[in-house]
Amino acid sequence: MSDIVLLVDDDPDMLDLLVRILRREPYTVRGCTSGEEALATVAREEIAVIVVDERMPGLSGTDLLARLCTSNSEIVRIMLTGSAAMDVAVGAINSGHVFRFLQKPIRANDLRSAIREALFEADLQRAGSAPPFEARRAAALVGLERQWRGVTRIERDAEGVLLLPEEDGLEEALRAAAGIEPAPGPRGH
Repeated sequence: MSDIVLLVDDDPDMLDLLVRILRREPYTVRGCTSGEEALATVAREEIAVIVVDERMPGLSGTDLLARLCTSNSEIVRIMLTGSAAMDVAVGAINSGHVFRFLQKPIRANDLRSAIREALFEADLQRAGSAPPFEARRAAALVGLERQWRGVTRIERDAEGVLLLPEEDGLEEALRAAAGIEPAPGPRGH
């Protein structure tokens, strides 16, 4: 697999900016302005990392990544979004196997760093030493849960009202599923 990074954003100016940010990086950068164009590019080239905007007309970023999971599971995925909606983050992690979730406006160094880490992940996958997806997914959900307690277990009733969980121990269950050591207790205990 080559080190090609595919950027997907329906805003041509934003896409141009992202390409310019990465112009001096030691990998090849391709750009697409739609999910459909991205699927065509993936079909003809070996892509290592894809960076996708969530809100695009037609095929959303989450839908694009979900489609890539079935046919191109080795591509490391990064989601960009202008909104901080947690349902988007959880949906992208669950259906699109997202490696990183970045919020716009993004700083150039943060984008470069995330792509470097994603390329490293792609190298690990090629070498067969990456942790199983389910462990990475559980670790990502633990991070979401730590920051927004209960967000990974949000349910809605028949009228669409959010129902929050009442039980404790969710973080510990997610940690156990990911094979992560329990969080240390308070000092002195």
